[in-house]
Amino acid sequence: MDSNTLPSNDAQKPTSNDRFWQRPFFCQWGLPLVMTALSACVLALAAPRIDFHADEAIYLSGVPVNTSNDSGLVFHGAYLASGLGDPTPLSARWASLGFGCLLIFSLTKTLQRLIPSQAMLLAVLVPISIVVSYQGVFTILRVRPEISWVAVTSLACWCLAELRVQKSFVFGSLLLVALFALPMNHLLSVFPAFFLVVYLALFGRQHMGLLFSGCAAGTLGVGFIANRLIRGWILETPVTVLPGLLGGAGHAKPPVKEFLHNVFWNSPQFLNDSAANTNLWDSLVSFPSLASVSHCLVATMFWAIALPLPLLMRTWEARFVASIPLLTLFLFYASGYFNPTYSPILVIYAIGIFCVLAVDPSRHKVIRFAAGSIMVITLLNGSSFLATRVLNHGPASFFEVESELRDQIAQLPADATIVVPERFQSVLGKTHAKNILFKNPLPEHVDLLVLDNYDFEMYRFVPEYEERRSEIEDFIAQASPTSEFDLPVYENERLKNETNDNDRYRVAQGSWFFRNSVQYTVSVFEGQDAAAHTASRELDDPNLTPANR
Repeated sequence: MDSNTLPSNDAQKPTSNDRFWQRPFFCQWGLPLVMTALSACVLALAAPRIDFHADEAIYLSGVPVNTSNDSGLVFHGAYLASGLGDPTPLSARWASLGFGCLLIFSLTKTLQRLIPSQAMLLAVLVPISIVVSYQGVFTILRVRPEISWVAVTSLACWCLAELRVQKSFVFGSLLLVALFALPMNHLLSVFPAFFLVVYLALFGRQHMGLLFSGCAAGTLGVGFIANRLIRGWILETPVTVLPGLLGGAGHAKPPVKEFLHNVFWNSPQFLNDSAANTNLWDSLVSFPSLASVSHCLVATMFWAIALPLPLLMRTWEARFVASIPLLTLFLFYASGYFNPTYSPILVIYAIGIFCVLAVDPSRHKVIRFAAGSIMVITLLNGSSFLATRVLNHGPASFFEVESELRDQIAQLPADATIVVPERFQSVLGKTHAKNILFKNPLPEHVDLLVLDNYDFEMYRFVPEYEERRSEIEDFIAQASPTSEFDLPVYENERLKNETNDNDRYRVAQGSWFFRNSVQYTVSVFEGQDAAAHTASRELDDPNLTPANR
């Protein structure tokens, strides 16, 4: 992380006695590519073993293009490409995995440039520290827009790391592309964009010259404006070039102590990944105030531990880089905007700093030991998470149910009124209007209603919950399900005892995102007058054929 740790080019020249795995080209390129590929295999194995959450469905339903602050051309383009224009939940997971591979490779190359004497060790340690971790799996294998700007930011950081030691047309051009693409994401990408502008202003002239640094900073602004204008042009919708930066800005800020307690304690508890089987930490320790020690809680502590790291750095450039976890915390507080799902991103960044401190031979042994201990703990935490929450069971049943519902609904006419749970929006495809249970009132006429009994508990936060629930109960009281899927969330997973008490309106709740060790029932109801409605439509339009009825 400090410029004085960079050796001369002469020190890296291969000798005839070097074995191929000791040669700089293999350490700098071959091994990182191999480790990224192996990481992709592990993540690909895990991807279908994580339940698809309504939170993910919200973002997937925004594809192909919209003008909300939660979207961007990079995010939408990747998911559209993954599904060949019609993305599904699983194809979107593969797009997220692609961004994850870019993150893993770019971060590996960045740290190798900072400490080239440890290139081989970093080529192995960095990918493992991301893949075998709660924060890596949580950030990469969920369909949310964060992974796209995190990956693009990591690419920009790699280019900066290369340009600070050598002039390169390739990396200079790639940096401009990354900086142009970065604002074409979720509006929260203004945070890394801000840090990159500050870095270019403070240290860019020293490494890249004043002119190029100015052009690079300007490229961010051009990308930000282009993201708004291009989406507005595609949709033929007027947009504001400078939207409100963050939804929570201007709201009353809580006391600092309350804010910190929310970030480092309440939020990890909200993301608690409980299950029927215990994790590593539950088997070692127990706390009266905690039913289970969350993997998220352990991971979030690394962000907290990283806050004073600037004090350990030797140069102002390194101090600025190490201060980003602290500065981000301040920006969250100043903006009045924080979401628990952002914590794992900061943890990945913090672990990268600890990784540098652990392998840097110029550091004091005490610092290296402390940083190395944190690396060991994050690997243990990730191993426990993968072994007890992800890889210990079969695929999530959601993807099978979603595929069957998609095929069934594809046979219905385009004007059929279909109501579905929020996380099953993808079954409607491009042709049917979206009517979402609990989020929207039931239409007067319903041809098909898909009910997930898990939603009766999940959507209690909806202001009109009782009214929505009454509408649904009245509808299903007059109909019988034409098909039902009564399944555990994950195949071959041990269930909690509470699942024995499940009924249509009360379901044992799993953790908010991963929902381990519980089951649910998806029921499909046909409206009583659906057949009559279909017949009348055929009479009104004699040109209808069996294929488009």
